[in-house]
Amino acid sequence: MASANDSVAEPAEVIPWRYLPEPCLVRIFEHLSLRDRIRAAGTCPEWLATSEHPLFWRRCFFKFVDESDAWLCTLPERYGRHFGGVQLAVDQGNQRMRQLALSLLDLLGQFAVSGKEFEDALVRLFNKLAELPDHVGLRRVDLSGAELGIRDGLVLALASGHGRTLQCLSIMNGALVAQVSKETVMQLLDSCPRLEWLELMNASFSERAMLYLAEHRRHSFRYLALHVSAETKQRLEHPWLPEVTWSRVSALMPQLRVSVTFDTRIPIRYVCRFLQPSLPLEELYLKTHTHLANEISYVARTFSRTLRRLCILASEQSADLYAAFGLLAEKCGQQLEVLQVHCPLPREVVHHLLDRCPRLLPIGRSVLRYPTADQDSQEEIVYHSLGELQAAAAAAAAAAGPVAELNDYILDQVESSRS
Repeated sequence: MASANDSVAEPAEVIPWRYLPEPCLVRIFEHLSLRDRIRAAGTCPEWLATSEHPLFWRRCFFKFVDESDAWLCTLPERYGRHFGGVQLAVDQGNQRMRQLALSLLDLLGQFAVSGKEFEDALVRLFNKLAELPDHVGLRRVDLSGAELGIRDGLVLALASGHGRTLQCLSIMNGALVAQVSKETVMQLLDSCPRLEWLELMNASFSERAMLYLAEHRRHSFRYLALHVSAETKQRLEHPWLPEVTWSRVSALMPQLRVSVTFDTRIPIRYVCRFLQPSLPLEELYLKTHTHLANEISYVARTFSRTLRRLCILASEQSADLYAAFGLLAEKCGQQLEVLQVHCPLPREVVHHLLDRCPRLLPIGRSVLRYPTADQDSQEEIVYHSLGELQAAAAAAAAAAGPVAELNDYILDQVESSRS
């Protein structure tokens, strides 16, 4: 029998599940069934938010075999806007199951029609505004938050009725489906000589459109944002725009800056093929759940003169990854303004980034999030200077020990003046 004087090993400090960063939770939730995912959503607010990630609702399998499946009919109202594909299995011999399946189909049909009706209403609005006697034309139209498919008719209504005044247009919508043709985008560019800012899906933009802007010396056009979606990945086997094209565009349009966002489903091998060396890359969002050390190193070496903003959604931790962030700090540190890293980083890597990137906090704020000592809550403090942030990080490391190996570290600049 052990005596009272025998030493007992202290239990290892455990960080609560609620503090897992969202990318880790997404990876875990991907392996859950639909029913288990809904059950997990009721655990806490953090898991509820993760369960509503659009990635989980692109493909849905509905199976009606007994009365316990009736709850599936409640899902379209909440998540239907994210549905990309639906698979349905029904017990044909059970009349009740047949009725539930029909009810689900009716709900899906109503959802699709409502989206089309909303788009039609926007087209009517744009046309009516253009017909007003004192019409001056729209200058900025942002449809990035619209959870509906944007089609050619809506873009053409803008081009025909407001082309002479339109300066900024975002059709990189929440549905993330490219339904605007390349020909329509060409008409848009031809009808909008004052266009400065364009955000859209990569599948809607062509090499012809890029050369059109360059050859017509559209010096007012200064910002192009592209979302590279999974539906275009087969077209990325070869460079979307070859290096010779980007070189010509950069020479004729030195003011142009480009933002690129890669969809979570894009295979990582396509990233470097898309990002040609002469691309005037200013913003890059790598929303991929994979190892990104090689890609970060490539971006640091290739775009050291133009890169201003970088977002890494998730990456597997490794010595190569930490070395890639070190290279990023060395190559891009003098002009890097925004860095978002949604994965755990060692304390020394974080401090190295802060030391080598003086422009990360010229204005705005920085947020350091970490679990508090009691493990029951999360503290969030806003700092307005680099010195304050570094001092707070050091104090947190000294006070909380291993807890300061941050679960979620976000260094971000809030821009209030961006168009």
